[in-house]
Amino acid sequence: MELVQRVILVQGLVDRAGIARLRLRCLDGPDGDVATVVVDFSGMTGCPSALFPELLQINAQLQVRQVALRLVGLTEAVAGIVADPAPVGAGDRAP
Repeated sequence: MELVQRVILVQGLVDRAGIARLRLRCLDGPDGDVATVVVDFSGMTGCPSALFPELLQINAQLQVRQVALRLVGLTEAVAGIVADPAPVGAGDRAP
């Protein structure tokens, strides 16, 4: 049996509904043949701070299944957001 990577591309402004969809995509179905879930954030243009604790929870749940979570492009995406912030979404409050 060949172990595979599941790749998820994140693009645009990620709101709370997008975080919920990301969670489902990461956790739905990684079975015995998935060794790594790769989330590529290079196309992300904005997100609420709720994304980061959610990533920690997703990682913990994948570890129980012995599946690795690999984040790609997150540093660059966050740097881009800080340099050119998107408007704060509904339900998210600016500090």
